[in-house]
Amino acid sequence: MSSSNHSYLIWNQVLFAAEAIDEAPQAEARRVAQEKLATLAEAFGEEADPVENFEAFVMLRLCDALQRCVQPDVDTPAAD
Repeated sequence: MSSSNHSYLIWNQVLFAAEAIDEAPQAEARRVAQEKLATLAEAFGEEADPVENFEAFVMLRLCDALQRCVQPDVDTPAAD
């Protein structure tokens, strides 16, 4: 696959994930975000070499950071 086709594939998947998260009902948005971020990380994780594919590396770095933000707080007790 050519570099430009591969880049298109990555950004198309990022756009698809963003649209799915944006369209999710508020009550499901966190779960959808977790699923889409995990899918992106799994699909492109092996391509995260900053020298060979900087775009994938940056996108996956952002996915990792966002995954930590949308994880439920396990240390915080549930409100009664």
